[in-house]
Amino acid sequence: MIFDGKKFQAERVQILRKKLVDLKLKQGRVLSLASLYFSTDQASQTYTRLKEKLAEKLGIRFIKFGIDIESGDDLNKINQLIKLEAGKVDGVLIQKPSKIMTIPDRHRDEVFYQLAASVPVEKDVDVISPKSLGRLVMINESLKFLWPATVRAVFWVLAVALKVYQHQVNNPFELISETQILVGKKIVVVGNRGLVGSVLSLALASFGAQVVGGDKGVDVEVLVREGEIVISCTGVPGLIKSDWIRPSQTIVDVGFGKKEGRVVGDFEKATYEKVKFSAGVPGGVGPITVISLMENLLQLFVSQNQRINRI
Repeated sequence: MIFDGKKFQAERVQILRKKLVDLKLKQGRVLSLASLYFSTDQASQTYTRLKEKLAEKLGIRFIKFGIDIESGDDLNKINQLIKLEAGKVDGVLIQKPSKIMTIPDRHRDEVFYQLAASVPVEKDVDVISPKSLGRLVMINESLKFLWPATVRAVFWVLAVALKVYQHQVNNPFELISETQILVGKKIVVVGNRGLVGSVLSLALASFGAQVVGGDKGVDVEVLVREGEIVISCTGVPGLIKSDWIRPSQTIVDVGFGKKEGRVVGDFEKATYEKVKFSAGVPGGVGPITVISLMENLLQLFVSQNQRINRI
């Protein structure tokens, strides 16, 4: 079975839209999201447009700010802008720059992490600030099931793959927790040292999975052959070969790359049809990540309101 991310997104959009309409009718509230993106990064622009389009469909006010670090935009001023806007909106997003930017990888990542550190925890819709990431390892009931949008998307996919998905459930983590479906599952995460892979590994392990990670310098083929579920998020096109994969495996492709002008994932395309369940690129995890971000926004708003009401 090849997972249809666009179809699944459409279903989650209908569910979330109803909740947002109810929020507006009962509390007169329209949620708002501020998004900062890298204006010289084509991928960053594309992702921002996708989020803007979905926000419009959901009735969420979407404010975007483009920055140009390649031309020397002042990071201190940008940090101040983030803090200022955070006071006016319900959530703040920093769109992670892609590897195609014409600046060194190290500098690109340093800029992103510096900006991420400016996002207040209570407005951190994609769970990217150091404080937000630190809270993932702590027990906090109000934000217990708030994880980065990509992680949330992968958990939605796993709920479908493992046949425990229920459309009325608001949160995939609650569903996975209640069913205990990941307990003891051997899951291989290729690219486990990156931002997405490291947090995803933490999330999977926290719900009982036996997580094995692999990155540079590791024999990826050996690892991939051993997993019941294989998830890859390296961004290296076609890294995982079809002949490494068994038909009984479940594969989830979180990679994003380009080959001969086409968007491709970490798995060779032939693997998608070879296994019992696959979420490929494009059209798999990607569309779910966008709706997951909007679900996180509502969850942040609800948890913040609950906290204020307790004061």
